[in-house]
Amino acid sequence: MTVLDTLNFVAFKPLHNNPISVRRRKLVVKIDEQIQLAVNNDFTSTQYK
Repeated sequence: MTVLDTLNFVAFKPLHNNPISVRRRKLVVKIDEQIQLAVNNDFTSTQYK
């Protein structure tokens, strides 16, 4: 029996796109980025255009 036989596949449920959830996710990403900047001197933030 392989590992793939033991997995259970389920349908993907996308995240809720209400404005509060979107804003919270953005805040979490920015806080994680600030933590990485404080801990790791070689870390550079990425910006998408």
